[in-house]
Amino acid sequence: MDRVAPLPRQIGSIICSSFYSQKALDQGVEAPLMCRLYFGKKEVRSSPRPSLFINPINFPLDVARYDLLCNECPNELDLKEEVAEGMGEMLARMHWIAGYDARDVEFVMAGSPYTAEMRAFDKNNGNVSELVNAFFSNDPYYPRPVLTDSLYTNFKQMYMRSCPEEYRTRGALFLQTIEARYAKQSATV
Repeated sequence: MDRVAPLPRQIGSIICSSFYSQKALDQGVEAPLMCRLYFGKKEVRSSPRPSLFINPINFPLDVARYDLLCNECPNELDLKEEVAEGMGEMLARMHWIAGYDARDVEFVMAGSPYTAEMRAFDKNNGNVSELVNAFFSNDPYYPRPVLTDSLYTNFKQMYMRSCPEEYRTRGALFLQTIEARYAKQSATV
């Protein structure tokens, strides 16, 4: 078991005041220890308002919430584009260097890694659809593959730069396949 270092006090305070309901604040719910980064989930409301359900151990941060935090703490956090690039880099390394499908990998702010359900992937001969299925079965940590989304563009560029040369063709096939599948899913909704 690993000890999780709490978020910096300033960030925790902003999360509480911006995203916790008044009821949670009145009950003294603590600031979060860590936040899950959900960059594939866009906040649909005009402002990221407090949630009725608070998990201070594992608080979700979508892009709108992360943007608000960056505006409030400009020198404390990386830009969302840099985080998306980091996600692309790590996903490419898991796929093409380590040989895992990255299923159940979570991107968090603060905290330590814990056991995941990643499955080994044959980088040379494995079916890329295994990686695609893992990408979509995961919670929406990665930016969704929308070609007009600049966050996805950052993610995609770093993913390709992080692929070892001998796997770039397969890495590009993975990206093309998630883009096509997401476009097909979006068209049917």
